[in-house]
Amino acid sequence: MTIETSKETKSKDVSGTNKYSLVFKNVPKNGRAGTATVTCEDGTSYDQKVKIKGSQNAQPAKQKINLEP
Repeated sequence: MTIETSKETKSKDVSGTNKYSLVFKNVPKNGRAGTATVTCEDGTSYDQKVKIKGSQNAQPAKQKINLEP
């Protein structure tokens, strides 16, 4: 699975699990638009638009995104 914004691209192999985490560090307080690309074991893939939230204070922002088609 890959998530790309205009500033960062992060990828994670989620083979054998449905849980993952990615850390983005260049996210402004108002967030940043991105695209998640999921590639399945059979080689098919799909894209989903996502909004990566920024932190409103000094603490990291956490967010859950469901990437099921």
